[in-house]
Amino acid sequence: MINKLRGILAKNEFLRKKISRMLKDFHRDQEEINTALRMLLEKESSVKIKDFKAILKTFSIERKNGQLKIDEILNEFEKVKDEIDDEWNMVMANLK
Repeated sequence: MINKLRGILAKNEFLRKKISRMLKDFHRDQEEINTALRMLLEKESSVKIKDFKAILKTFSIERKNGQLKIDEILNEFEKVKDEIDDEWNMVMANLK
């Protein structure tokens, strides 16, 4: 039972680190968006609508891909949480 709990805690730590990396990547992507938009603003009147649309399309595709990954991780995290709850309830039942 203790080994199973340790395994669950290890998996939980792995997921925590994975989510942390994803959040760092998200922050980096936001910085890239800011940089790209600032570059467009510096062009002033030479900014073309198609340039702007191309950048938005790129960011939209990247966001959708990232959102799918985040959803998968959150679902996995929820499963691990449920497993921990079940194990904890079994431990508490055995103590009574």
